[in-house]
Amino acid sequence: MKRITLLAVLTAAFLMAASAPVMAGHNEAPAPVSLTAKDKPLAIYDDRFDSQTLRVPVGTTVKWLNRGTQIHTVTSMELLFDSGDLLPGRGFTMTFNEAGTYQYFCRHHPEMWAVIIVGP
Repeated sequence: MKRITLLAVLTAAFLMAASAPVMAGHNEAPAPVSLTAKDKPLAIYDDRFDSQTLRVPVGTTVKWLNRGTQIHTVTSMELLFDSGDLLPGRGFTMTFNEAGTYQYFCRHHPEMWAVIIVGP
C-alpha cells in the first residue's frame, strides 16, 4: 500500500509540474536566480518553495529551511534525495556535484514543487 501511495504522490506531482504554466498563479515562468554559498537558505513556506527555478554551478550546496508552520519535505521527483520530514525551523542541505535538472516537491503537499538546474 505504501508503494501505491508514493507512486500516486509522484504521479500527481509530475502532472502538476507538467501543467504548471496553466495553473493559477503560474502563468509566467519565474526568472531563474543564482545562488552562491554565501546566500541565505531557500525558505519553505506552507504553500510554496522560495524559488521555483534556481540555477547553480556544479558543486553548489543548497540549503532549505522550513519557515512554515507545517511539516514539509524536499524530495527529488526521481528519489535521488529526500530530506525526510522537516518540522518548522528545521533545514536540509544537498550538494549538487553533477550537472542536470533536479525537480523536487513536498511529499505532504505535492502541489509544492520547484526545479534546480545545475550546470555552467
